[in-house]
Amino acid sequence: RQPNPELLPFRVWLAIILVAIITLINLRGTRESGWFFVVPAYAFVSLIGIMIVASIYRYFVGGPPPTLEMMGALPAEYTTPQPGHLLGLYVIMRAFSNGCAAMTGVEAVADGTSAFKPPESKNAAKTLVILIATLAFLFLGVGFATHIYHPKPSEVETIISQLARANFGQGILFYLINFATLAVLMVAANTAYAGFPRLAAIVAKDGYMPKSFTRLGDRLVYTSGILTLTIIAVLLIVMFEANVTRLIGLYAVGVFLTFTLAQLGVVNRV
Repeated sequence: RQPNPELLPFRVWLAIILVAIITLINLRGTRESGWFFVVPAYAFVSLIGIMIVASIYRYFVGGPPPTLEMMGALPAEYTTPQPGHLLGLYVIMRAFSNGCAAMTGVEAVADGTSAFKPPESKNAAKTLVILIATLAFLFLGVGFATHIYHPKPSEVETIISQLARANFGQGILFYLINFATLAVLMVAANTAYAGFPRLAAIVAKDGYMPKSFTRLGDRLVYTSGILTLTIIAVLLIVMFEANVTRLIGLYAVGVFLTFTLAQLGVVNRV
């Protein structure tokens, strides 16, 4: 069966509601909000791991599985590759940039080293190794699954959703994987809430931002930074109509800009 994106017309309001939920969680404080993001992360890793194992099993044990084209489950909205595209350095650079964007989050460990229990550096290093190993498994596993099923870019269904549907149909695992993906994306969005308020407070102490960003709220969080980030996020969602294709470019620029500035600061510090 083809997916039926009935909620697609309401994606702007749904995105705003999710941002509001993240904001409320962060306003409750770091200790309380931590538990809200543990379950989605473990659920996503476990379910995607099951999907990867299922793909590998079907390929090596059960024979090559049918592709999505053979299943006749590709909606008309799917993008089909066009012949005549230029190959070469541009394609290599684009693949490299996409791979780097997929590894975002590893810098959060380095930024939050001071929050680890003593010995801080050793515990942070162990966490970083586990994080990179998990990301490598998921990245390579999903890449292998896409090689098997040949999913297509689409505005109505994500690659993860297509792979889940190809492996499990539209049963309970299909919906669990999609909800886990939604939840873990909320966790990923929370990285900004964990970093921006602290960064804004540091910059405000140096006199380059309003002093209100340095004040802690009742829950010992930088309320001004959290609310400011929420307003910016909502404005971007409304301006771009929650369209991932239009927003992903802005995300890529933000990722590489912040990575470059952070690495430049580390080099200068050393």
